[in-house]
Amino acid sequence: MTPIPELVSRLVEKHGGNAALAAERLGSSAASLSRYRTGDARPRKAVEDRLRSLVEGTGDLIELAATSKDEARLRQLEDAIAGTLNALREEFHRTASVSKRQEVLDLVAVLVFAHVTSIDAGGQGLGTHLASKESSVENVNAFVHEALNRYLPDLNGHGPDRSRFFSSLTAADETFAQALLAIFERNAAAFRSLHEAGRDDLINEVFSRFMSASFVDEKEMGQYLTPPEVARFMIQVGFHLLKPEVRSALIDPDLCEQAGVILDPSCGVGSFLAEAIKFFHESVRKYNPQRAPEWLTRFVNHNVVGIDKSERMLRLACINLGLFGTHLANLYLANGLARKGPDSDITKRLEGQAQLILTNPPFGATYSGADVSEFAMGHKGGRVDSEILFLERYIDWAAPGGVIVSIVPDSILVNRGPFSRLRQLLAAQCSIEAVFSLPPVTFAAAGTSTKTSVLVLRRKETANAH
Repeated sequence: MTPIPELVSRLVEKHGGNAALAAERLGSSAASLSRYRTGDARPRKAVEDRLRSLVEGTGDLIELAATSKDEARLRQLEDAIAGTLNALREEFHRTASVSKRQEVLDLVAVLVFAHVTSIDAGGQGLGTHLASKESSVENVNAFVHEALNRYLPDLNGHGPDRSRFFSSLTAADETFAQALLAIFERNAAAFRSLHEAGRDDLINEVFSRFMSASFVDEKEMGQYLTPPEVARFMIQVGFHLLKPEVRSALIDPDLCEQAGVILDPSCGVGSFLAEAIKFFHESVRKYNPQRAPEWLTRFVNHNVVGIDKSERMLRLACINLGLFGTHLANLYLANGLARKGPDSDITKRLEGQAQLILTNPPFGATYSGADVSEFAMGHKGGRVDSEILFLERYIDWAAPGGVIVSIVPDSILVNRGPFSRLRQLLAAQCSIEAVFSLPPVTFAAAGTSTKTSVLVLRRKETANAH
């Protein structure tokens, strides 16, 4: 999105350089406009919306005013859902038999999934109607297991066992079960209102923020949760670099199924995929709102693909993407680097299919011997870093003309030895569209200050074999 100071400068230019006139048109004071322009202050959401409309949109303030009311209503609903998630987390720590952060996140996730999918299907969701003097626990367990059996995908035989998504509550959790039903009852209308408005994407948005906060200081298998603002930036870059005909096909309900895939081969909890769905969905709702629900189902079922070798990460990804209100078919529990064995059935099938790869590969792991013998970067022998192998693999997965947007450690860009050979390989197969340097603090919350950048590549239409 265009920064506020730049928008203000453009607004002033549109009014002949008259800042007072620009401020009047915006409905702001000249002093406030000056602070927005220098970055010393940020406008309220409604003022920012008006500013963007005047500079980048139609400038129809009457239409904007109506939109602002809708946005205010949506914000209230989002806040209610966030309150539900936070209340659940607090109740877990207060009365439930589990207290480890990982277990709390997993159980909150599956409860929200069961609640949302029930409402999407016209049900009541979790609430006090399930409370019982005899055993609220039994009712909650039955409700969640039914939701998992009905809505979780088969994952084409490569996903985790559904029974491992949810460990049934015990009799000792009766007080907690009654409390969680009251929590869900309190804000059930907010979930229902967003679903009826066709904005399941906002439910996912709130849940994504909740997961991001819950993963602070948590590392698993070398994966770090990518900050949402970085993921969104990368998706915007990738979307606008897609070939026009591909971009049009991906947001067309009649054409998207055959338009290629959006791939994250180390998807973790599905952050990139969720953000991509929301970004593409916004375009569809803008240009073809009547068919947006139909498009969403087709897009998630046919165009979104994630791979991860961590079962826990994939469980959370299933739930994360399942909150869009559609079944999934393309999340795989596998090693994305596999070139042999059962996992390679998945990875080879994706070769040449990805129109857009959005990813943050695991850093720091090293491979050698048979693990790298099938890679061009492994032909010199010795140990090879995981990020090098993933970048080689991205070329295989990208369709001709496809776009790769990946976070990389800066060693990829500047170091010698295998890194230099990798750059030669990339140059032969791809054009470098851009490199965006990220500040060292980007992943500080995850306990690392590794200097990273966003590398943007386009696979050549005709590339040399490697």
